[in-house]
Amino acid sequence: MAINASYAFFWNKFNIWYFETKTDTHDFKRLDLFVDRDDKNTFIKTVRTGSNEDKIVVLVRQSNKSDSSIIWSVDSNGELEQFDNEVNPKVLWDSKGEAYITEADKVYFTEMGVVMKAFDV
Repeated sequence: MAINASYAFFWNKFNIWYFETKTDTHDFKRLDLFVDRDDKNTFIKTVRTGSNEDKIVVLVRQSNKSDSSIIWSVDSNGELEQFDNEVNPKVLWDSKGEAYITEADKVYFTEMGVVMKAFDV
């Protein structure tokens, strides 16, 4: 489960459901993220939330050597950006609610769609 100021998210390997925490109805809705059930290597690993109520990061396992980080808009129920990563990237959030994804020697600036790599010189 992942929670931010407006939503609570629940997931299994193929679907993500959520409800608004600011209402009394708590009607579950499903994100339109498609994960192929026939692909035995691909599944939803986790959902990460930050202070931006509209954005979440969905980490999807692509293979035993790679993951995918999907920046998702809850309001528009659509993908904003996607990055291919090594296995188990870390998701960090800044004070404005923008996600940064780190792995080994790379930092992904998701708001700008930029990847920076550090070199040992």
